[in-house]
Amino acid sequence: MPSPSFGVVDGTTINLLELANRLPTPASDPPALLAPQDAYRRNPSEVLGYEWPTLRLDGETLNPLVLVDSPGAMGKSAAAAMLARQISAPLLNVGGLHVGAHTLTGLLVSALGHAGYSRLMTALTSGDRCLVIDGFDEALLRSGAVNYQAFLDDLGRLVGQCKPGAVIGFGRPESALLAETVLSQGQVTRAELIPLNSNQLRSFIDKRLDNTPRATGAHRNHRAPFENLRDYQIEALESALSAEVDPQAFLGYTPVSASIAALLDVENPQAELSRLQSLGLGETAKERGAMLLRIVESILDRDQLKVQQSLDTAIPGAHLQELDAYNRTEQVIRLLANTVGSSPAVLIPAKLDDSYRQVYEDRVGDFSSDHPFRFEGEFASAVFSDYVRAFAQTSAPATAALPGIESDPSHLPAVGPFYALFYAELTRDENGLSHIPTEETVADLLSSNRLGSRTAPLATYTHIRSTASLTIEPDTDAPSLTFRVDSPTGILSVPSGTSNLLVTSTSSVEIGQRNGVSDLGPNATIVAKEIEIQGGILRVGPIAAQGPVVLAGSDSVRPKSLEIDARADDLLVRGAVNAFPWHRYLQSSGRTSSFLTELLGSLVAPECRRILRRFSGGGNPPNVYRELLDNRLVAGNDLTSAVMKALLDDSVISVDGDFYVLNLSRLADYQIHREGLTRDWKNMLAPLSQHLLTNELLAGYLAFPGLGQD
Repeated sequence: MPSPSFGVVDGTTINLLELANRLPTPASDPPALLAPQDAYRRNPSEVLGYEWPTLRLDGETLNPLVLVDSPGAMGKSAAAAMLARQISAPLLNVGGLHVGAHTLTGLLVSALGHAGYSRLMTALTSGDRCLVIDGFDEALLRSGAVNYQAFLDDLGRLVGQCKPGAVIGFGRPESALLAETVLSQGQVTRAELIPLNSNQLRSFIDKRLDNTPRATGAHRNHRAPFENLRDYQIEALESALSAEVDPQAFLGYTPVSASIAALLDVENPQAELSRLQSLGLGETAKERGAMLLRIVESILDRDQLKVQQSLDTAIPGAHLQELDAYNRTEQVIRLLANTVGSSPAVLIPAKLDDSYRQVYEDRVGDFSSDHPFRFEGEFASAVFSDYVRAFAQTSAPATAALPGIESDPSHLPAVGPFYALFYAELTRDENGLSHIPTEETVADLLSSNRLGSRTAPLATYTHIRSTASLTIEPDTDAPSLTFRVDSPTGILSVPSGTSNLLVTSTSSVEIGQRNGVSDLGPNATIVAKEIEIQGGILRVGPIAAQGPVVLAGSDSVRPKSLEIDARADDLLVRGAVNAFPWHRYLQSSGRTSSFLTELLGSLVAPECRRILRRFSGGGNPPNVYRELLDNRLVAGNDLTSAVMKALLDDSVISVDGDFYVLNLSRLADYQIHREGLTRDWKNMLAPLSQHLLTNELLAGYLAFPGLGQD
């Protein structure tokens, strides 16, 4: 398999280790402590398994203060510690301090004494030693902007006497920008930690697993299979991200890289690779969605812990951990509030004592504006923005805190390619089924699926009697994601421009318009009780071999008089229409019925597959507890129930006491083998599905009066 590669990085770049080699490294250790000082570290401990990152410099020359920034969770503290260790520099961590006008000089004098401070300043001004300062962002969070600026004035007086590169500072972009603004011109060089590139990512994974307690060791003991698995996973993620997201910016982001390493820590890499390669596209999509969810939520959990620890000294006694302060929900609420420029409608955390509220809001407000999900005022990745949108729409507390998002979704980030995956994961129940409240979410899910697919993705929407569901799939091999509509209103709105969609509904479908035109197709079939076209023009694009547009309304297709822009063979119409200009597109029941029969078969096949896959291969013959299947799969789904009864009537399944038993010989009559239910299952199940349509109960359930008559 070819090794995935990231794009060339523009700008002036240098590896942090190379920069360290260019900085002064005295033979002697930094000045010793005269008094205990937690913020001063003379010899920082080694960060085991550290992968030296790359810096992008703002300019080619170093000023006395080099300020290194990056989004949250990029490993700034580890970089500061390793740099200080490499160049034998003292490391100051001001993140735990309430900084102010004389914090820097006072800290150094307190730690080193006047003589030690004098020796350090002499070394800094002569260019013989460097000083590394970490925690600019936490210092701003703890101390507030006014005190932070006073601290910067103190720092400015120090670096004003120093040689280029004498002081290296680390913080998030907001704290670095404020420092650049406050300090004099020519004192500061900005630098940015950039995500790991392809080779660095691979090295990081190895080192991470080398230093992970209780790791399997397979990355060393089974090197070739591990490398194959690693490259397969990275290539799959890179391929999925490359259309909308810079792969290096996401995969090389340290928390993401760490999550990938954890994902690869398996006992048997070859078996895991075989499992992944055997998955149908639907299972692959679910696996990817679950993995992305773990990655995103690990970043949120890390930021929660960091904020709680930062505020413990600022507001001791607030019991932030017990309150679960700054949890995932709160972070999403604050991210959206910052985006729309409003305040949450409720107090969060709700149980925080009022005496701590103002301090908490001041500190957390600074921190959330510089959240790891955001960079330079925007979401750093479509992965993060899609998660925030999906979380906001599926979380009752988030909706309550920001009531405007329910009535006006324009306040939310735009739908991206990962929205459907996250929505599915966040609403998945114990039976593996995802949920949407009403049909209103369907259009966004379809849009996300199109953005995330490289081929023409197919979607199927079914609303029969009281049961409605949406299945979206990456191509024709296997379904990707299935959503149950919990409270269908009976009106599905399909946006103009919809293609590759099969709709079967005993209710109504509206086809939207853009600038007075309703575009539809190719490959769009809508069978419904009522179909309403909202544009003054219905336009069907050239279909070629992709499949025609079929409109079949058992009651009506409206309006009955509008302009139609379509070739006769590209649009097939069936139902209660007979007026101009529909007449040239009206089809006899014979021609339309073949489409409808195929369509109905496509609705039955996934239900057959869901049922058949529940049977354990360990039994002889395969069997499953009746109560388990009835309660977890069949109950509450009228279509699944009808298909189940048809399978029983056809003796594909029989009842034996407390068990359902699978009749393998009957499956063989349809040339079905259970191993084939993972790949190419649609073709395999087609004969069985078509035969089940002759079942009186199922046929009655799927009946559309009027569509089969001239």
